[in-house]
Amino acid sequence: MRNKIIILLMCLSIGALTGCSDKPISGEIKEKSFLPASMIIMPITHVIVSGGTVTTIIIPMIISYPDRWRIKVEEEITGKIKDIYVTQECFNLVNVGNWFTYDPEYCSYDEPCTKTPVKEKFRSKSDSY
Repeated sequence: MRNKIIILLMCLSIGALTGCSDKPISGEIKEKSFLPASMIIMPITHVIVSGGTVTTIIIPMIISYPDRWRIKVEEEITGKIKDIYVTQECFNLVNVGNWFTYDPEYCSYDEPCTKTPVKEKFRSKSDSY
């Protein structure tokens, strides 16, 4: 009986994991926009647990966004609007009202960015003002 439960749980977890992935969509382009390069600094909280001690530290993270070309596509099946980031060439070829089919070669659901922790300069004893 226990083996049956374990096998059932494994099948359910595999099914859940495969259902979570973003699948390619098709639909009508409702909007297209150019987003210029930008940068933000965001505090990231880290919790370190060592024995009975819990330490929380905040590390500033620089998030850099390059120039981005975004289109909003209304999914054919669900009718939901989905943001898709495309190459500049693809952006220039499509227009609002066109039919669009997702292809990972020239587009992504994820907004392109680079995350870099801010490096602090620590003063040594020989440093003086």
